Amino acid sequence: MDSQKALNHYLEQSVQTASPAQLTLMLYNGCVKQLHLAGKAIETGDAEAAGCALIKAQRIVRELRTTLDDRYEAAGQLRPLYDFVLDTLIAANVRKSRQKVEDAADIITGLREAWAQAIRLKDRPPGKAAI
Repeated sequence: MDSQKALNHYLEQSVQTASPAQLTLMLYNGCVKQLHLAGKAIETGDAEAAGCALIKAQRIVRELRTTLDDRYEAAGQLRPLYDFVLDTLIAANVRKSRQKVEDAADIITGLREAWAQAIRLKDRPPGKAAI
């Protein structure tokens, strides 16, 4: 098995065995990565690569928005935030604006960090101090 096939197999297994919370973290990580790629592409003048990365980021944000569970108050708070990020990503793509990419990345990165912290707190053994 060549290295690309091995990597693809590993990634597929990671997704199939991940908890819903871990899958959400993977989505955040993927979005951050795409926003980084989009920013770099805009910086170098590669409009096509920037557009591809921004469209991938938009798809991820739409998936995050779709998976919101309205039984929780946070869903009502996250939905307009995701809508804002989507609007910002569309504007970033139309204008090829690095600033718009950074604005969206700041929000997504903050949400990703909060989500990762929530997972750590949820998974920590009882009686252990938070780090």
